[in-house]
Amino acid sequence: MKLRTLLSCAAAIGVMASASMALADARWTGAGATDRFDDPANWDTGIVPSSPTDKDNAVTDGNVARNLLDGTNILIEDGMNVEAFAVQIGHPKEGAFGSQAASNTLTMTGGSLTTQGNFLFNVGRGTNVLPGQLVQFNMSGGVVNAAGITVPEAFGPGVGSVGINAEMHVSGDSIVNTDLLRLGAQDANSVVTISDNAQVNLTDDNNGFAPGVLWIEAFEAVPVGTSLLDIRDNGVLTVHGEWWTDENGDGIRGAATKAEADYIRDNYVNSGWIVGDGGASPIGVSFSNGVITLRAVPEPATAALLLVSCPLLLARRRA
Repeated sequence: MKLRTLLSCAAAIGVMASASMALADARWTGAGATDRFDDPANWDTGIVPSSPTDKDNAVTDGNVARNLLDGTNILIEDGMNVEAFAVQIGHPKEGAFGSQAASNTLTMTGGSLTTQGNFLFNVGRGTNVLPGQLVQFNMSGGVVNAAGITVPEAFGPGVGSVGINAEMHVSGDSIVNTDLLRLGAQDANSVVTISDNAQVNLTDDNNGFAPGVLWIEAFEAVPVGTSLLDIRDNGVLTVHGEWWTDENGDGIRGAATKAEADYIRDNYVNSGWIVGDGGASPIGVSFSNGVITLRAVPEPATAALLLVSCPLLLARRRA
């Protein structure tokens, strides 16, 4: 692991976070007749967030979508093609103890969500002094294309997402394509599940600053908080880029390598940060043609079960 790589990562995230704070934003009010994302009445700007890419950061139409309200839900469903420069669930609100994260949810049952332009989809952002606060992204259908997804977001050293409980659950036939999936931040508690036939693909196709990488910060920084990635049933995670190995030593992250696959297996999987079927199944980590694939591998049938079935098979063959 290269020190300069770590420093460049921190610098990039700091620049992204500070820039996003300066952008025009649309704040969720929930004043509409439904919880639908595409209802203008639900946003304080009266305009649905849009424009996923804006390289000049000349944002004037409130296309950074933020939700600061406790106990609220934003819905994306079939027929909705949502675009935003960034989406921030549980964005900080001012409370009795300063800036703290709201406890709210984004639910996606279909349609599409696109966030690009070097800005992130944050599942949780800010600080949290209430143990019961929980920020969630629950996806059971549709497609997400994101420059990066953080569960949760950290602003920088000493100002991170302290104590946030953040969860992302991807199920059904959902597809998530993102250039970065980052779990954990300081003492945050982070849970991500990929289940049923869902696919999460860490690619380099969405204008993000990281080339398709998996980063479990709770493992790297050894904070008080926890992170867990649980791959269930036929859920699949693919990783297309390297994060820590930097095999040629140039300080630049590139395509996934066998060394990166080994790093994920030896550190994240073997340390229990990535589990299969809630811990009931081991995780298989394979590498082929520049792609790392992680999936749960159920234990094979025991010898005893095979012995019991053999007489039945023989009887059928004789008949």
